[in-house]
Amino acid sequence: MKQERTIMQGLASFVVRRHKLVLIAGVVLLLLSIVASQNIQVKTQIKDLLPENNPKVHSYEEINKEFGGGTTIMITIEGRDKQEMVQCAEAFVQGVRDNEKLMEYVRAINLKIDKKFMRDWGLMFQKAEDLKRTKEMLSELNLLPFITSLNDNFEREYTGTEAEEELSTSRQENEAVSMLNQLESFFVLLRDYLENPEGIPLEVQGEKLADTFLYGDQYGFNYDNTMLMFTISPNVSVVAMEKITILMDEVKKIRTSIQKQFPHLEVGYTGDVAVQSDEMAAVGFDMVFPALIALVVILVLFLFSLNQIRFIVFLLLSLVMGIVFNYGFVGISIKEINMLTSMMAVLLIGLGVDYGIQMVSNFTTFRQDGYSPEEALINTYTKAGMGVVLAALTTAIAFFVMAATGSVAFSQFGIMLGTGIIMCLIAMILILPSLLLWFGRKDITRSKLPTAEFRFVTKLGKLTYRHKWIAL
Repeated sequence: MKQERTIMQGLASFVVRRHKLVLIAGVVLLLLSIVASQNIQVKTQIKDLLPENNPKVHSYEEINKEFGGGTTIMITIEGRDKQEMVQCAEAFVQGVRDNEKLMEYVRAINLKIDKKFMRDWGLMFQKAEDLKRTKEMLSELNLLPFITSLNDNFEREYTGTEAEEELSTSRQENEAVSMLNQLESFFVLLRDYLENPEGIPLEVQGEKLADTFLYGDQYGFNYDNTMLMFTISPNVSVVAMEKITILMDEVKKIRTSIQKQFPHLEVGYTGDVAVQSDEMAAVGFDMVFPALIALVVILVLFLFSLNQIRFIVFLLLSLVMGIVFNYGFVGISIKEINMLTSMMAVLLIGLGVDYGIQMVSNFTTFRQDGYSPEEALINTYTKAGMGVVLAALTTAIAFFVMAATGSVAFSQFGIMLGTGIIMCLIAMILILPSLLLWFGRKDITRSKLPTAEFRFVTKLGKLTYRHKWIAL
């Protein structure tokens, strides 16, 4: 006990003599921590919650490395004018290609069917019976026999007993609808040519008819032509959060510009890349908003518990500085926050404020007993200082033990919370006492704030003492 008392009195004497220097150093460290915290990236990787030696995690990483994660951005265009929707899609793609910053992260843009690929390999995707029907249908080169063969082939496939097998699944039904749309486009072109054969050269119209029949609509319209969708394939993994953020920011800028050019259409985006970007933004919001709510609730509680507004301000200011110190440490060490560690600020507010309450309440009591600020501070360190330090260290050690787990997320959680407790402790036993000594010299007996006595705690203690066996 004597050694502990000597240590605390020595610390108190240092703060009394150097309290201005402590505050200046604290402000400098605060500014450096704010700068360092800019290096922190938010990552929302589910795999971080799994042990590093998990074979499935290794398999995921290998697949992700080889194939880029299979990530896509889906661009949707909704409207009623099919031609305007195509123009909008083409304008969007041109905007992507003209954006050099965006194209650094784009592997491919899949706007319409690759006719060369379908021409070279399309028949290889057909079943044997479908190849036979295709051969029979295309063996008639004249228009009327070709249409007759097309009609006979369609009737055989989608009427009679074979129809039940061909339309037994939703996918087959969608393929049938797609074929009908394809035929509709073919016959509309044919009708337009027959009504005005001089309007378009025969070779051009013939090529259009052939392309429409063989490939259908080159753009990705839905069954009722009210939505066009195409995809952008990035060349980065969905876990490369910094690049994903840049990618989606540029896509959103293009989307806003295109939407202004085509006000009658609705341009949107979705896909795993967009979802990941939005999740990261949501995690960033979750880091700030709950912490602010916690600070407000604690402030309200302190207004009815501590009789000096400036002491409340000093306590909350020291708490915030301790948390910012910890974010600065994260910014120069781990440099990332995941879904689990995003709640760090809220936990540190709840845990770190306890140490400050001990310091302020004891300092206030000694000041009310007539001690000078210096004497009250030395008595506070002597009475409560070692208890505060031991409470913080035991809590920090408990969190540091989590660093030995096999999960990256839980390991980071333990390290961040452990160092966060220590940073809050440093703020509460150095910065807070310096603030109390420098700015807390006014007479604390002249407070206008109503103070909650919490007399029920005293009554509860007496009741527990009288009936201790029942309580045990």
